[in-house]
Amino acid sequence: MFEYPEVIEQSKKNLDMITKDTTAIRLLWEHIKEIDATFESWKKERWENVNGQDMADEVKALNKKLTQLPNLDRKSNVFMGIAADIKYWNIFLPLIQELKNEAMDSEDDRHWNKMRKLLENDFKIDNDTPLNLFWEFQIFSNKYKEQVEEIAEQAKQERKIETNLIKIEALWKTVEWQKVPLELKDCTINTLKMDEDSVEQLEEHQLLIQNIASSKFMAYFEEKVTIYQKGLSLVSDTVADLAEIQKTWSFLINLFIYSEEVKKELPDESEEFVHIDKEVRQILKDADTYTNIFEFSTHEDPENGKTAWKKMEKIFKELAKCQKGLNDFLASKRKVFPRFYFLTMDELLDV
Repeated sequence: MFEYPEVIEQSKKNLDMITKDTTAIRLLWEHIKEIDATFESWKKERWENVNGQDMADEVKALNKKLTQLPNLDRKSNVFMGIAADIKYWNIFLPLIQELKNEAMDSEDDRHWNKMRKLLENDFKIDNDTPLNLFWEFQIFSNKYKEQVEEIAEQAKQERKIETNLIKIEALWKTVEWQKVPLELKDCTINTLKMDEDSVEQLEEHQLLIQNIASSKFMAYFEEKVTIYQKGLSLVSDTVADLAEIQKTWSFLINLFIYSEEVKKELPDESEEFVHIDKEVRQILKDADTYTNIFEFSTHEDPENGKTAWKKMEKIFKELAKCQKGLNDFLASKRKVFPRFYFLTMDELLDV
């Protein structure tokens, strides 16, 4: 044999190659055993203890170790088999993390019911449910993956909507009228206003409810969204219009109720204003019963089905008539006494 050194050298090379190959195969199988053991232990994990993100990080580490094995034959069936398993787990675990989101839990269990319908299985989900349940369903497959993601996304978006609706509802249960005393000649009347912070909140919540209403995920909450969309709009209109009515009414009342001269000169408008005054005072009095602004604004009179804002539409028109009558009266005085053109309305009224 020693007479053929080239044969010995080739034999050494072959032996080294065999050693490398067997070492590579041994290391691969040892790592596959580690991976399989990890995956099998995860399948037994109770739902309560499942942490998809931690598991995903560990899969990443296992895969990195796999790809760094020496003399790895990536085309071998063994490697391709374990690589496929890792690929499935890389798809599976993010889906599990989505399903673990607290938004999936609802009082009516609607999101999990969608999962049961999708998987055609009336499975039970609780703290003791093993992770293997969803692995066996193969939710990582193309058949289910996209639909599972959609169910989880809808759950999260609906939870956001629900949280915002709770916030809106909680605030408008507490916002009440601020009463501002108005001193008249024969009595004191409480006028109404909304505090500035609530005015800002109203604008914010109207925008928020508008965004919710335009969301494709709002269907489940449509009834409540409609209530607050209409309700907050009524609050906005009621607060704004009542402020204008109170301003005009509190100015004209000194003329059409307390000024004998004006009542003599403008008898029709004065008589009309008596009815207006009665209606305005009734609206202000209603705030004693409905101190909450949202309730005040959305309440419908059982006698005629009108909200406070609907009643104010009529008052606006009537006040405009009285205001026009007064303006015409003052204009006629200015024609008779041209110097009156240089006086403001308040100054002219004093004269």
